[in-house]
Amino acid sequence: MKIKAIITGATGMVGEGVLYECLNNENVEKILVIGLWICGCSDPQRLSVQ
Repeated sequence: MKIKAIITGATGMVGEGVLYECLNNENVEKILVIGLWICGCSDPQRLSVQ
């Protein structure tokens, strides 16, 4: 089963860890990141930065 994730606070310590885990998990097909700062991560197929 593929997962779509929404992560708020991805520039913080915990949120950043969650983001990296999602990027490394093949079951996560799409990630929406909502934050105040640019997270510095990129995966054009799965990561949408808002």
